Amino acid sequence: MIIVTLKKLVEMNCHTQYEDFNVLMTHTGKYWDTLGDTEISLAEIARLTSIDYAMYCIEATPELHKMWRKFGLWCVKPFIFLISIPSCRIAYETSIKFMNDGVTLEELEKKRYLAACDHTNYTENNYYVNYLADQMAINFSEPNFYDCVYNCYNLYPEAMKIFGYKFDFSQNKINTKFLEFVS
Repeated sequence: MIIVTLKKLVEMNCHTQYEDFNVLMTHTGKYWDTLGDTEISLAEIARLTSIDYAMYCIEATPELHKMWRKFGLWCVKPFIFLISIPSCRIAYETSIKFMNDGVTLEELEKKRYLAACDHTNYTENNYYVNYLADQMAINFSEPNFYDCVYNCYNLYPEAMKIFGYKFDFSQNKINTKFLEFVS
């Protein structure tokens, strides 16, 4: 179970969605001046507010960036065989190496930049399915773990349409997986 403190959420600016953060304060019986080290799990945050807000709160857990990248990997895995731009495949592979401490953050940034440039300039046989797969690879190679996870999470339901899944089914599937990761 992933636990954060209300104080850490404030430090990481996760309190800026006031309505959601106020729900957490009410639930814990805390006020702005008494937050202290009050702990709450991301699963509880999702239950009390929304999965979107719990996703927003993962920024307060930078020490878990590798675990979050595993969630990003789960999102991108179904589309690996559709990646059509070589630099996107290299960015994807570099992301896995980064997750396993095989390359530096700077190397990951370089590979992602090259993939993003190639993706922008790519027009030949730019089928929608390949476009989404390439975009998933670029999202997964995002150096900032929060952007990596958030972008993969948001593109997953749209990309699953490739395989004929309805958006609602795919959204439920990824929400369930997110809750598994945080519980």
